[in-house]
Amino acid sequence: MIADGLLARSPVSYEILVTQSPEALLTLVGEGDEIFEGKVLIEIGACTDLASFPHLRRRLFELGFLPAQSQNEHTALYVRSDLVLNPNLLSPGGGDAISMTALGRTGRFGNQLFEYAFLRLYALRNGLALRVPPWQGEELFGFSDSRSREGELCELAFDAFDNDDLALWEMDDPPRNVNFFGFFQEFPPSFRPHRAFLRRLFSLHDNKTRRRLESARKQLRSQKRTLVAIHIRRGDYVSIGTPETRIVPIVWYRDFLATLLPQLDNPVVAVATDGGTSVREQFADFPLLPADYFAAPGLAEFWPDFYALSEAEVLLLCNSSFSRMAALLAERGQRCFLPDFDKHRFVPYAPWEETNFWNRFSGEDLRGEPQVAALRKTRLRSIELRVALGRATHHAAPQYTAAADRPGVCKICGGETRLSYVVDFNQWEDPEARLPTPLKGWPVYYRRCIDCDFLFTEFCDTWDVHLLLRHIYNEEFFGSNPDIVTQRPTSAASKVMSLFPEGKQLSILDYGAGNIEFTQILRANGYEEVERFDFFDAQAGGIPDKAYDVVTCFDILDRVPDPSETLDRLAPAIGGSGIVMVELPSVAGMSRCGQSGRRMGPRGGRISWFTEKSLRTAFERRGLSVAALGDGLYIAFKHPAPFSAALLDRALKI
Repeated sequence: MIADGLLARSPVSYEILVTQSPEALLTLVGEGDEIFEGKVLIEIGACTDLASFPHLRRRLFELGFLPAQSQNEHTALYVRSDLVLNPNLLSPGGGDAISMTALGRTGRFGNQLFEYAFLRLYALRNGLALRVPPWQGEELFGFSDSRSREGELCELAFDAFDNDDLALWEMDDPPRNVNFFGFFQEFPPSFRPHRAFLRRLFSLHDNKTRRRLESARKQLRSQKRTLVAIHIRRGDYVSIGTPETRIVPIVWYRDFLATLLPQLDNPVVAVATDGGTSVREQFADFPLLPADYFAAPGLAEFWPDFYALSEAEVLLLCNSSFSRMAALLAERGQRCFLPDFDKHRFVPYAPWEETNFWNRFSGEDLRGEPQVAALRKTRLRSIELRVALGRATHHAAPQYTAAADRPGVCKICGGETRLSYVVDFNQWEDPEARLPTPLKGWPVYYRRCIDCDFLFTEFCDTWDVHLLLRHIYNEEFFGSNPDIVTQRPTSAASKVMSLFPEGKQLSILDYGAGNIEFTQILRANGYEEVERFDFFDAQAGGIPDKAYDVVTCFDILDRVPDPSETLDRLAPAIGGSGIVMVELPSVAGMSRCGQSGRRMGPRGGRISWFTEKSLRTAFERRGLSVAALGDGLYIAFKHPAPFSAALLDRALKI
């Protein structure tokens, strides 16, 4: 009847509910849920799938049943998901499909598990085939999904923490044949019956490694040790600086452990962290589990931490998808605690009962009107989806088409432009220095101004911050530019300190800061008044309404869709006597750059190329002069102040 190895029970223990047709099963559903209690299999006659009965399919999913492959082509089978032994033997779905081409590239391991859990259950609930790119979970868990192709399906995107994707689980006829984009950070209530299935889904595929870890866990239990796991997130959280990624102080962990451990039998503490040995050393006075206790040959470096978090009797999560998913996959009975930034301590947390996880850390009050508004927004979004998907066009991202005979206007001087180059979106500035990148299939057209020689593209002029972060400044970008997080801010800070060694009283604004590394270095070296503005930070607001002595704009002006708008913001920020420091690629050589378009690099965010003439024009139109210091560094000013006079004397005016 079903594939061997699908279910954990033996055939003689199957409890089967047999119906003659979907209509007959609908009648039973109407009589109440009691009829399904204790049933392992549901056999539906005169049916191959439930595509024509969306309400029934949705109800079976909510009751904890998933579709299985049937040996009878006229019979549909549904099995209780908590008894599924091999998820790969469930029904793969029909001709319609869903995909997520960004899986494995957006977010780290914890986020990827949320994304895949959404995809897998969505496909099973709605009878759809699943297509994904290669990702690290396949080797770990033994998945064998079909491959997705970029641009094959129209994209349906959801913002990270809006949670409006939850509306998908309330729809009888949800979207199909779409390529999802998003993080899908909240599980809907209909996932609760599938808790055991998800734990099985994300268990190690390699039997030898799995048995080794299980043996190590049993050894702790045989010694009557109580495993307490704590997750301490550092790594990229140190530089991101958003409310959701605030650092949880070590003292909160220590205070909680000092109170908790005396209440437990023979406790041992597993420290899971991306902060290295320096973090573990701060818990040396507690009974610690060896860092390599759950290690195994060939095992992904993050898995021992993830395993400890999911297997612990007591778990101290932090504001991270990594430990949150571990809590969701843990056995029932695990006690969880979560940091509360209002109370400055850990508080009890029920991962399968509570939603709006990330809003806890954003500062939003979820008990009053904001929660009601969020629910209303979710419902409206579900209606919008039904309408929008009926009109969906086959585009994976905002597209731009330029005709050679269409006149263009220069973004700097307003002069006439001509089409110069066309390259694929996935081209980097220096393709020879990078691994080959597959073609994206999005043509990006560059124009050159006849008057000022400014070279630019209009490809992403209509993109908002979310699209820029999604398609350009994503994990793949930072993986290809590892120096951006630390080396580049350190280099920029060194330039400022070398140019103004006696200027520690200067007021400095870092425009387009990206992270706080630059400002921290300057402050640590005695520069007292240093502020930052990052237009990618939704919490940043506008530039402070004041004048600064120095405004730095490093590697920014050529990366924003509208450089004139950026300059309009910068010019007033220096008043009458301040200076703007701009860092750009070799301006002097740009008039000769890329005669074949080889150095055009939209994938790396290089939207514009300035020449000396276009740079001078841009600043002169705002009443500023420009001087070159060499190595791509330029200074714009109105009236030199004493602190910058000597510097400008040795600069080369352009």
